[in-house]
Amino acid sequence: MAHVTTWQADRIYVRYSGYSSDREVAAAVREFQADERYDTVRHIIHDFTDCLGLVFSEDLVLELAATDAAAALSKPPHTVAVVTTRSDVLRMTEAYLSSGLIPRSKLTIFPDLGAALAFAEK
Repeated sequence: MAHVTTWQADRIYVRYSGYSSDREVAAAVREFQADERYDTVRHIIHDFTDCLGLVFSEDLVLELAATDAAAALSKPPHTVAVVTTRSDVLRMTEAYLSSGLIPRSKLTIFPDLGAALAFAEK
């Protein structure tokens, strides 16, 4: 599994490919949260279109939600788009939202990248 992170003005785009895990997602998030450009980000897109499978544990996903919530306190609000039609990615996303630490209005799931990009352009 690999991820590639691309910075685009006020947007972060992370593309996952192959088999993935919650650890891969957490690694990508740690990388961009540690970058000083994170403070100006308005949109984050996690694109799982090329993901072949995903495993996760609810404990690590809850830890990720807590870390995200804390990091978001130090910057202007941003939105998160998850691009997927995979049931495993949808289950991980639901576990993340179930933590109650991230507002549901902040994260939107899209079936394709075009829809996520259009949302981020608004």
